[in-house]
Amino acid sequence: MFEAHFYISFTKIGTGRLKVVRGCGKSKDDGLTADMLENLRAVYLPPLRNASQDLKPGRNSQLSHLIQLLADKESKDNIEQALQNLDEALKKETAIADTYSEISERHKTMLGEYLAQNLKLDINGSDFKKFSARLSLLADTLEIYQNGLGFNNLIYMAVVLCEMAKDPNLIYRGLIIEEPEAHLHPQLQAVLLECLENVRPASSEAELQVFVTSHSPNFASIAKLETITCLVESEGKVKVIHPRNITFDKNKKEKLERYLDATRAELFFARKILFVEGTAELLLMNIFAKKLGEKYDLKKNAVSL
Repeated sequence: MFEAHFYISFTKIGTGRLKVVRGCGKSKDDGLTADMLENLRAVYLPPLRNASQDLKPGRNSQLSHLIQLLADKESKDNIEQALQNLDEALKKETAIADTYSEISERHKTMLGEYLAQNLKLDINGSDFKKFSARLSLLADTLEIYQNGLGFNNLIYMAVVLCEMAKDPNLIYRGLIIEEPEAHLHPQLQAVLLECLENVRPASSEAELQVFVTSHSPNFASIAKLETITCLVESEGKVKVIHPRNITFDKNKKEKLERYLDATRAELFFARKILFVEGTAELLLMNIFAKKLGEKYDLKKNAVSL
């Protein structure tokens, strides 16, 4: 087990431009070399991601990368041989043979015997890389583009996690997911968070670090306090709060975690918090505030009750 320290700083240059400086080690002045960067893998899943597009067949798809990582030479040879056999069998079919014959004859008529090229009908392609680029997934017999956006996000995350865990050339793996709650109902959010919290490598896999940003009180209520980092903007600066660094009295931490349901977890996202004693006060305080005028509206002032 070892720790690696990386630093990144941004400096404004002119209008809307940023200078990026990356460092590592004990001194922030030690730059990251090109060789280091090749062995560091961080996948960022943005909030407005299009999982169905990312899961489409193609040579740069995550699915293509994954099968190429998992296939040894013998598997590749077997697949290529099977593809060749399939090509030969299909070329004997009347419809395919007639199609090739018609195109070939027309081509020779147009260009003449001397200038015409030697055409060949490539049906399936026997190259393993081409085959991997054509792989696609079905979900309950549906094409990916017909599947729900939330389910597609989960499928894409599963493929990414597999591909990152299986790559033997990486010394660091990081998955950054922004707003994973997008298009997921509360039950699926709970299942996903539990999965991300318990990402553990198999014996043949490497460690993976997961970062999640979220505005979901469902996520905040389920997550363990020691895993949460709060970013708060105050007076033009961003402040960082780590609940794990708070010293709790005996059993208070466990009591707080039980108390934080999806409604009360709003306090992580509020600018101000107003504590009241009971249900009557909870119901009446909003009404009292509105009676005082619009500028006292608790919701518009980001006050969690």
